[in-house]
Amino acid sequence: MRRSILVAVCALVFSAGLALAQQGETQLLDILKVKVRPDKTMEYENVIRKLADINRKKGEHWIAFSTEYGDSGTIYFSSLRTGYGDIEAGFAVMQKVMTEALGTAGMSRMFADLNAMSVSGTAEIRRRRWDLSVNPPSGREEAMRTVAASRWIRSIRIDVKPGRMPEFIEAWKLWQAELSRVEPRVSVWASVAETGPPAMVLAAYYKSLKEVDDIYPGVQKAVASDTYRTFSRSVAELAERTNWEIYRLRPDLSNVPEELAAMDPTFWKPTPAAKAKPAAEKSVEKK
Repeated sequence: MRRSILVAVCALVFSAGLALAQQGETQLLDILKVKVRPDKTMEYENVIRKLADINRKKGEHWIAFSTEYGDSGTIYFSSLRTGYGDIEAGFAVMQKVMTEALGTAGMSRMFADLNAMSVSGTAEIRRRRWDLSVNPPSGREEAMRTVAASRWIRSIRIDVKPGRMPEFIEAWKLWQAELSRVEPRVSVWASVAETGPPAMVLAAYYKSLKEVDDIYPGVQKAVASDTYRTFSRSVAELAERTNWEIYRLRPDLSNVPEELAAMDPTFWKPTPAAKAKPAAEKSVEKK
């Protein structure tokens, strides 16, 4: 079990890199879900902060978010790659930066520590599907601004029965069209799993949770439609399970590109906590 967790951790951090591409380009989401030991949460996050700090100099990029409502004690690390070859290139960059900073032995110790502080880890590759998204961003800059301004992500994962994804997508398209007419405007980004069990993941980004309240009346009106009732029947027939969760974006555990960080530096460039001075030093100052 521990070895599998370490492999999952390495797979993510070696491939991590946020590169918000144009909608016409290939976009692969490389995601690691880590269940942290309850008694090791603070230690685990401190190691991740060190990992991010090392990579801020000339390494890779990723966004971290933690589950606030759902499977508590879980942290996700997500990166956006332009293809499978980009993942492999990221591996080389990360390995080089970590080796230069810590040496081979130090790098191994860091990953071993992360492994020991984890209960489980699941790595997954998803393909971004703008064609299945609701009111997607018009391009790279709008997508980046949406992420930069967000503090929360509300997500639903729909695990689809093997071999039934094409049918599910056709059913989703009708409900997708209905949601696109909701006011206030709703933006939902879709992705489909390319590893592991077949699944579609739908995510909405929010500046505050109050935005959920703001769009609730419009969504409820759409839910009362015949289109939704038809879609619900399709979900019951084609899906094995659905799971709603709400995540909080974690800039302290992330390493985003400078371009994104510059859009909201107060949030994405948190000031490190000042280190407490040794007791001996404090006593000298008093004199």
